[in-house]
Amino acid sequence: VLLACGLASIAVTIIHRELVKQAEADLQRDMAFAWTLLNGLDDHQFGFRVHDGRLYAGLRPLDENSGIVDKVAQISGGDAMVFLRDQSIATTLRGPDGSRLVGATFATGPAYDAVFRDGKSYRGQVDLGGEHYLGAYDPITTASGEVVGSLFVGLKISDALRIADDVARNVAVLASLIIVVSAGGLWLVISRLLRPLGQMTDV
Repeated sequence: VLLACGLASIAVTIIHRELVKQAEADLQRDMAFAWTLLNGLDDHQFGFRVHDGRLYAGLRPLDENSGIVDKVAQISGGDAMVFLRDQSIATTLRGPDGSRLVGATFATGPAYDAVFRDGKSYRGQVDLGGEHYLGAYDPITTASGEVVGSLFVGLKISDALRIADDVARNVAVLASLIIVVSAGGLWLVISRLLRPLGQMTDV
């Protein structure tokens, strides 16, 4: 029983690790797709710029442009956001009332520092709207190199690891069955061994 449970636990750990690796690879693919869509809006190759408090890709404003983030979410099965500075201007995240969380603040932390302080991408775990995500942030920069926003794609960790959770539940059920069957078998063996003693007592 202990051996079976031990092997099952190892299997769940391996599956968990592989699923995280696959999710990280999927994030890279999803981010590349998001950039393809975003750059595709810039027909004149003007780049990204901020004008009158709005973020533009070429001549097209990105604020509340849900088409881009919705397409990314549809392909990835996760969520996507576009930030102007530290405020979301387009997002698939929704509040309890079903409205998009436009205007949500980019929380300070490792991801924020990587993007806005260092001008670098960030990959790792983040908390959004009370959910744990495996997320990717890339800085959005102007032609002069100024960071004016960020592009985010992410997948809920609970979704990414659902298979591992299912395996863990099945393992728990299997281990319970093994324990019950083993206990029943042990009881039968002991009963048979003690039967002669009972017969001797009757004599």
